[in-house]
Amino acid sequence: MTEVAFSPEGTRLATASADGAAKMWEVASGKELFAISNPNGKALRGLAFSPDGARIAAASAEGAIKIWSATSGKELRRIATSNVALTGIAFSPNGTRLATAGADGIVKVWDAVSGQELLMLASHSGAVNGLAFSPDGRRLATAGNDKTARVHALHIEDLITLARTRVIRNLTREECRKYLLLENCPPLPF
Repeated sequence: MTEVAFSPEGTRLATASADGAAKMWEVASGKELFAISNPNGKALRGLAFSPDGARIAAASAEGAIKIWSATSGKELRRIATSNVALTGIAFSPNGTRLATAGADGIVKVWDAVSGQELLMLASHSGAVNGLAFSPDGRRLATAGNDKTARVHALHIEDLITLARTRVIRNLTREECRKYLLLENCPPLPF
């Protein structure tokens, strides 16, 4: 086994292995509830239950997100992200977003229902090995092979507040695009 995750209520356990197989288990009895196989046999890396326990998401070594019903094993969505191996996955506390970690150091945030990419964070120089949303969902912590851990603000209001505490001038247009992902920055009152 390479991955394991408890359901939010603690009654089920999901496991994944290097051959791309995932299984759902009943914790009390140890009974296998269902099995899922990744058709191409690529490893599943990272498992995450949605906060309501209804879905389970897995990141794959082929660079895709797989989302299944956590009660039936039926595939609900497959999101082809890239050809880069994914190394981790996490649901936001409200279950509306997914974050994925990549072997290339890129972290992406996705709409968990539509599969639309919402945000890309490129702050590690090596593979990202772990990620976790803050309890309020406003920040995302990441840990990388570059021996760093980073905390990313995910809402523009939080980034502007942070900028106001650290910048003593207005940001340039390029800085706005690079750091705030905005074409034009709102002026900072000094």
